[in-house]
Amino acid sequence: MNDKGGQLPVIFALVLSTIIIVSALLAYRMLIFPKKVEESDWRYVIFNADGDFPRMLSVSLANFTQEYRLTSNLTLSENKAKAKLEYWKLAFILGHGGLGLRLNITSASENVEIVSASSYKIGLVYDGDVVEKDVYIPSLLIAEGHFFNCSWNNAFGLSAAYASISLDAIKYGFYGWKNYYISFLAVNITAVESTSSETSINFTCFNDGGWVNYLNNESISIYINDLQGNLSDLEYWGAGRYVAYINQTLPSNYVLKLAIRDRRGIYVTALLNETAS
Repeated sequence: MNDKGGQLPVIFALVLSTIIIVSALLAYRMLIFPKKVEESDWRYVIFNADGDFPRMLSVSLANFTQEYRLTSNLTLSENKAKAKLEYWKLAFILGHGGLGLRLNITSASENVEIVSASSYKIGLVYDGDVVEKDVYIPSLLIAEGHFFNCSWNNAFGLSAAYASISLDAIKYGFYGWKNYYISFLAVNITAVESTSSETSINFTCFNDGGWVNYLNNESISIYINDLQGNLSDLEYWGAGRYVAYINQTLPSNYVLKLAIRDRRGIYVTALLNETAS
């Protein structure tokens, strides 16, 4: 009897541990996978669409920028990226089969301004001589009927996507839900300092989620007159601010291209065309 009595706490502890483990696994599953639609509630369909579509828009923008980087063909790049959105639409409808979903993904119905025209100053330092340069940033629009656009030939570089979705859940008699989404990646060169042995490039990077704080040496490429420089160091100063170092000095005339690829796979470049004094 004493042996059996002594086993009860052990058995209880094992059962309790099993319950805790199973509960943790179920909670983890709920975090990873979208919540299944309840029989009497259409709201989870909206929750799933609103949560997952921004991710797919970012995937499509990554596809667009990578294709455009290779081909310089906007039309071809956009058509390939749009296919990702159509795949998502089909998968979402099939994943919520039996609900009579009517889902539409729509491009810009009019010109959508992602960034307004503006200007800012870049600090340029050559062997201790300081020069300030005014940089004009043109506005970037996603034109009516399009999902994507980019501006890569300025000291402020931007890649962007815009789309809206509308959803009806016919089984529940729910109609007219609609929302729009913007995904982007931006980088701007703020200062360049060149000495006899190295060049440092100050820049900021941000996206639709805020400051980008996770860039590393693999995320960045720097080109001087189309020749890739050797990135020797990268410092992060907070609030999206970085300093990148290359082991070379700048020539008298140069085109500096800073290329960034974030962890979503979205690509953007900033370009500085300068004559050193």
